[in-house]
Parts: sequence; C-alpha cells; structure tokens
Amino acid sequence: ILEAADIRRFGNDAFLQTGGYSNRKAFKWLKRLLKKEGITLHEMTFEPGHTSYYHLDAKFSAINENTILYAPDPAHKPSKSIFEWFRERDWNLVEAPWREVLVSPEDFTCSGLNLNFLCLAPGKIVLDGGERGTVKFLRDECGCDCITMDFANAFEFGGAFNCWTVDLIRE
Repeated sequence: ILEAADIRRFGNDAFLQTGGYSNRKAFKWLKRLLKKEGITLHEMTFEPGHTSYYHLDAKFSAINENTILYAPDPAHKPSKSIFEWFRERDWNLVEAPWREVLVSPEDFTCSGLNLNFLCLAPGKIVLDGGERGTVKFLRDECGCDCITMDFANAFEFGGAFNCWTVDLIRE
C-alpha cells in the first residue's frame, strides 16, 4: 500500500514514511521503480521510533532550496539520522510553529496541518490566513512571500492546500 502524501522529494532523493498509510512492501517496490529514474528512495524515520497516522506532507515541508520545516509535535520530530542526512547536504531543518486553526472540538487532523501548504516557487507559499503564527514565522524568520486564503472549512475533510491541489511541475 502506497499513499502519495507519505512521500517527499528533494532533487534526486525522495523520502517515504512507512507504518502509517504506506507499508514496507510499497517502499521496496517504489525504491526499485525510482532507481530506474535515477532517484534514491530513503525511509523517513522519526525520533520516537515510529510513524504516526498522519501524512508526511503535514509534518515535513520544504520552503526553498535549502530549508525544510518540520512539525513541532515530538511525535513528528525527524530522527537524528534524518537531521544528519540533510545537514550533510547543507539543508536546514527548522521547527515550525504549532498549528492554530482547529475546525471543531473533535478536530482529529494532524497537529502539523499548517505545514500542508502549497509552495508555488522557492519562498512563495500559499497557506490558510488563520495560521497567523505560521504566516508571521514564514514572513519574518524565513523571508517568504505568503499568499493567505481562508481555507479552514476544508480542513475537516482532510488536508490543506498541498492535499487539495494537483501536482505542479516547477522549473
């Protein structure tokens, strides 16, 4: 079983988390398939030693060519080996602000849903305007151009901008 939202690609490397919606058999299959395309697949691992049932695109998102935000929830913190891998390649892994917008008292969507934004180009991010802390962080600390929209009503159906858009080819 393979869920596309559990994969993140960075150039010729891709990361897949298993244990949530994607399994080891899918990892092995995809690794063989991507190898033919010149892409190396790595397993995304987390500090607690297990994967939670939230997609990777709501826990780990690039904002430009060298900076990745990760969700502040300790259950979603990348493992030391992941930090090391990215650090060796001059990437910065930065802890993102906590999510602010909850759509109901029974909101069971990911604590990192604020990272499920749409990156149109390096540093150009589309995200929910209600995520004021994330918008401020992206603008002030990361130098991003943030395009905000009211999108919170879609959250309870699962996902945010990254989940609700068609894949784009960015050159």
